Amino acid sequence: MRLALVNHLHPDSPLVGAARLREFAHALARRGHHVVLLTEAIAGREGDEPATLVARLAEHDWTRPLMVSTRARRVPLLDALRQGRLPRPLRALVIAGLYLARGGVFPDWSLGVAPLLPVLAGHFRPQAVWGTFGNTDAWIIARSLARRAGCPWVMDVKDKWDVFIPAPLRAYLAWRFNDAARLTALARSYLDHVRPRFSCPGTVIYSGVSQALLDQPAHGAAEDRLTLSGSTYSPATLSAVMAGIAGAVRPGTIFTYAGTDHRQVAEAARSLPCAVDIRGQLPQDELVALQRPSFANLYCCIGDHDRFHSKLIELLCVGRPILCLPPDGPEADSIARQVTGDFTGCATPEDLARALSQAWDRRQAPVPADGERLAAYGWDGQAALLEEVFEQVIPPNRRTEFSVRR
Repeated sequence: MRLALVNHLHPDSPLVGAARLREFAHALARRGHHVVLLTEAIAGREGDEPATLVARLAEHDWTRPLMVSTRARRVPLLDALRQGRLPRPLRALVIAGLYLARGGVFPDWSLGVAPLLPVLAGHFRPQAVWGTFGNTDAWIIARSLARRAGCPWVMDVKDKWDVFIPAPLRAYLAWRFNDAARLTALARSYLDHVRPRFSCPGTVIYSGVSQALLDQPAHGAAEDRLTLSGSTYSPATLSAVMAGIAGAVRPGTIFTYAGTDHRQVAEAARSLPCAVDIRGQLPQDELVALQRPSFANLYCCIGDHDRFHSKLIELLCVGRPILCLPPDGPEADSIARQVTGDFTGCATPEDLARALSQAWDRRQAPVPADGERLAAYGWDGQAALLEEVFEQVIPPNRRTEFSVRR
């Protein structure tokens, strides 16, 4: 199949929102499909132009995805909006006006992309387009490209609709985008959340994990290290985590944190009766190198059971006890049980302290999950499900235009 993927974030962006479509682009290319990933260019880099894109499409090695990016058209009013320089009433008016008039608040990105869409439609001729909701302009662009190419488009929901869309506009915007052929969602809870908004069939496509992570679970006894990673979400959650750790750590324990909240965690960890090792956001291989020998790995939850924390799947691959506070949702519990992972949700600091003590007592051996079942949550396993979605929406008369290499 010829597939076009649309995401606002460039694949080289360090933000987690860039990973989903970047990794699926690579996984689909490994499965023999021709894939273009269309994004905004990273600040300071030049974007593609129509003439050069024609040449790139003609010369590309389709064993890997073609990354296409474009610079946004600068709009001073939008700069002021995003920098917080507009008075609150005017800010609300501009946001509402953009949503009502065109369906999204990133017209600068859509304007930058517009000259490339005729080239992609005419020279690449996608058979399906997949746009991911971090913002609705990804859907605007995906639908526009699909219309030009005469093919279906599929909407992806990787962020919770009600969190990002103002309440008075949710029903209107859902109606505006209700012409998608299918809906994919990051998690079952996200799909259930948006299902009443959209009439098209939906499929859960989890963000996967790398084959390297699947192939290298922990081995041997753990170190005296306890690792917390990711966002802490709120001061109250961070305080509860610190209290739970303080109630359980043994002499010689090293508490390690890695993530964007390193300043807050460093301040909160001053009172811990153990060594403290604070890192910033790390590349995944460096983070896993800390998690794999830890006697327990912690993460914080946002406290909303309609949210799913993809880091759970990554931690299940590590093969050490996983603890979270507050408890994650039923979807996380279900996945952990399915792959026989060691996962405990903690409601209070006392719960966390008990779970840490139990993990410490089991530190002499890893607790690996079922590798065969876990493999279904890899990028390649989830790409097979995504491939089925595209096969179902592409009309039979267009499927013959491209044969997939297996």
